[in-house]
Order: sequence, then structure tokens, then C-alpha cells
Amino acid sequence: MTVIESSPAIRRLAPTLPRKSADPRRVVWVRGEQDIGTAAVLWERLEGAIAFDDADLALEMSGVTFLDASTIGVVVRACRHLRGRSRSLSVRSPSRCARRVLELCDLGHLIAPVDRTSSERRRFELARD
Repeated sequence: MTVIESSPAIRRLAPTLPRKSADPRRVVWVRGEQDIGTAAVLWERLEGAIAFDDADLALEMSGVTFLDASTIGVVVRACRHLRGRSRSLSVRSPSRCARRVLELCDLGHLIAPVDRTSSERRRFELARD
């Protein structure tokens, strides 16, 4: 697993060395406010991660505080790009904000199964109360 970071700050972050892991996915950490001002930088990071090797891609979005349509466009673009290479993209640990936007945009299927299950469990528990 390799970690590549994306943040609102416009700076170049090189991929870290791959860590030994059973998880063959490449992870891109997305943090802070993700909007039209950061979309180009996010795409640059994703494009670099996609080109790095043939691994699937995971977006770690636990630190996202805001997500807009331009960011959703980048995520969809990355999904299509990966699908054309028989690879996939998933979202790990999305923040409440990120989860809500992904679900509203009908992209909830990208959320990793473990996270989807915990979300569904919370919804069920809220409905019971």
C-alpha cells in the first residue's frame, strides 16, 4: 500500500515508499476542504497514483470537511479512468460530510463495504429509536 496525500495547500507531495501490507490498493489521503480550488491538485495526485502501478485505488476521506461538485467530478473521472484499465476506486472512512455528498450524488457504492455496513447499522439504530 502506498500513501499519497492531497490537501488544500498547493504543494507537491511525492508518494511515500510502499508499505508491506496484504492490501494491494494504493491509498490517497484527502483532507480539508475540497472544492474547485483544489480539484486540479487532487486530479494530479490521483493521476500520479493511477500511473504508478496496476493497483486499485482507495481514497481515505476521514479528514474531509467540505466536498463540492468539482471534487465529485474528479472522483467520477478517476473511476472511469480506472475502470478502463480493469481497476477500481473505493472510498475508505469518509467523514460525515463526504459520506452525505457521495450518497446524494449516487456514489455510495464507492464506499468500502466495511464503512457501508457501519453506516447502514447507524441508520437502522436511528430508525429504531
